[in-house]
Amino acid sequence: MGSTAIYAILLAGILATTTMTLFSYLVSQIRNREFNEAQLLNKFIDNTKCLPEIPNENSLWGWFLHYGIGIFFTVWMYCLFITFEWQPSIWLGAVLGLIAGMVGAVGWLSLFAFHPNAPETDLKEFLIQLLMAHCIFGATVATILAEFI
Repeated sequence: MGSTAIYAILLAGILATTTMTLFSYLVSQIRNREFNEAQLLNKFIDNTKCLPEIPNENSLWGWFLHYGIGIFFTVWMYCLFITFEWQPSIWLGAVLGLIAGMVGAVGWLSLFAFHPNAPETDLKEFLIQLLMAHCIFGATVATILAEFI
């Protein structure tokens, strides 16, 4: 993997995660709920007794985790495009984003189910917006990677 591929993956991962997060923030504001993934991750971290207390829901830990997972899924999508010689498109990206969202939903469901002090949120609404957010994520990744592949 050359430096152009690494640049493309980082650019796509950061921009797509940002776009997804903005969507989640917008839905949070409209529905008056907490759907921001990084802030929820920070609440999970803060509510874990074996980890150090974090100062607030905007701590860097949740943001690093959120963007790190976004870059991971971007690498996965890049590898699929290269391996299967798929041309990145908005629609294929949205489908791959939906698949990533389903994986993410399993992770979130596990966190909410097994964490002894999970933060409160409307889980059904959160998961619905999460799947939509991941479709946006995937479409954004594909749009950006299309410029490099």
